[in-house]
Amino acid sequence: MGWLLLALMVVAIGLLVLAYFADDPRVDAVTDLMPPGSAVPQVLLQIWSHPDDETTISGTTVKYGSDPRCRQVACYFTAGEAGQPGIPPLCRQDELALVRRGEMAVAATLAGIDAHQIADFGDGQLSGHAPEQLEEQAVRWIRRYRPAVIITWDPSGASGHPDHIRTNQVVRAAFESAADADAFPRQIGEEGLEPHRTQRLFETVVPRRQVEIYRKRAFRGNTLALDDREQPTHALRVHGFARRRWRATRAHRTQCFSLVPFSAWYGWLILAAQRKEYFALTAEAPPK
Repeated sequence: MGWLLLALMVVAIGLLVLAYFADDPRVDAVTDLMPPGSAVPQVLLQIWSHPDDETTISGTTVKYGSDPRCRQVACYFTAGEAGQPGIPPLCRQDELALVRRGEMAVAATLAGIDAHQIADFGDGQLSGHAPEQLEEQAVRWIRRYRPAVIITWDPSGASGHPDHIRTNQVVRAAFESAADADAFPRQIGEEGLEPHRTQRLFETVVPRRQVEIYRKRAFRGNTLALDDREQPTHALRVHGFARRRWRATRAHRTQCFSLVPFSAWYGWLILAAQRKEYFALTAEAPPK
């Protein structure tokens, strides 16, 4: 009995520490990122670099996946074929793209993502493509799904990953050019798409108390990129979805938790301690 009480105390203290580092008290909490007064259902479009990037904001993804007012779409520039095939490996490296596409299909169902698309620009190779080529794809996604809100990485890419940083640059440009009929006109003339003005662009932001932790984990030591992080303007309340968040996160088996198979018993508690997710509103369309 004494050992059980001690274990419970350790868990409680651990959750309090996690909650402290996951909180940024300077930012007022909100319950919604969607603009008021729009048609229902509104579309929330997430644009990322790799399948599983949406788990960075797993609470937001599941929150809007459970909201009948919202239709949620996630789009990715790569299949993540340069990532880990699992620890221990769950597939060969040359099979990883196909496996991660399958994992994403499962995660989308569990998280309430209504549609998702995965392009094939090459994991780790986004910086090698002309920005206009990537922007054209992002504009196509925006014009096709016509979102009220877009969510993507901030300029730091959270971890300094070059693919994340390039995705931010491309989506910022696409936010403007998707509304311009003179931008990528073949999409309008040949693909049947129409210009679209998205109302809000949010970028996911690392909470202030976690910045130094992310510096220590910066992608290949790229700490300078983290100096470009945006400051949060919105803290979205996401409590109440921990178990569903955990199931959707664990669907990405090769990338997430194959090393710790028993984490299914406690991982959701870690997410339960993260009651808010942070965003910077970096672009907003003027009122009509």
